[in-house]
Amino acid sequence: MQRRLPMVMALVALSAPALAAQTPDRARLVFSVGLGQTTGGGQLWRVGKQPFNGDTLAISRAFRSSFNIGFGATYFPGNNLGFNAEAFLVGLGTRDGCTVVAAAQPLDYDTREACNSLNSKERGTASGALSVGVVYRVFSRAAIYPYVRANVGMVVSQESFLRAVATIPDSNNLGPPADAFIYLDDSPANLQPYLSFGGGVVTAISRGFQFRFEVRDNWVRVPVVTGPTSGSPAFSPPTATQGRHVLSFQFGFDIILERKRGRRY
Repeated sequence: MQRRLPMVMALVALSAPALAAQTPDRARLVFSVGLGQTTGGGQLWRVGKQPFNGDTLAISRAFRSSFNIGFGATYFPGNNLGFNAEAFLVGLGTRDGCTVVAAAQPLDYDTREACNSLNSKERGTASGALSVGVVYRVFSRAAIYPYVRANVGMVVSQESFLRAVATIPDSNNLGPPADAFIYLDDSPANLQPYLSFGGGVVTAISRGFQFRFEVRDNWVRVPVVTGPTSGSPAFSPPTATQGRHVLSFQFGFDIILERKRGRRY
């Protein structure tokens, strides 16, 4: 055993330079599919004194937690900096709130039922964003490595962020519920700028696939209600377009379409 030890040490010393020269492969062209969720919770708009049927309501709308899905491709010409194009379905679902702030006594049936209806109403608004951007990764040959990203593009929405419609059941249960239109929106479709900033970690699960976890801040501009209506037949409230931040997280899989081979000598 003592005679063999110097021989083993000599073999290790001779092979060390060759092992040090070898490096793992690095992903170069990657196609990504991700599924995630927005955290919701951010207020979209609030009207504190909205006349309704002789009473006064406080009506609000906030973002709620919604699913999102993304498809993208990233090309890394070098070790760290990459260029990205993405189609991202941003979950911008909303939830309404309503309270009666002033009312005759006893409270009018239609007012009570309209407010109750708004309090339970949710919308699954999904908006599609097309964007391009840059990705910067570090330690890209490691088993797990971090990255940051920034994208800019446009987002299109088909559902209204303004329209508010309450449902009032028939007081005698003899007919179908009636719709009470509080805010109307004649042009719900809109196209707005979109920005996103995020980061995450990537780990290889096989030679051709990677797993990714990402957190991002999505900045979108959406129309909001800025004041009450007077109850005129038009029911068109004063509006403005304002920027909102929507935080989301996403789990994804990357398919490596092209890789840069590491050194083998």
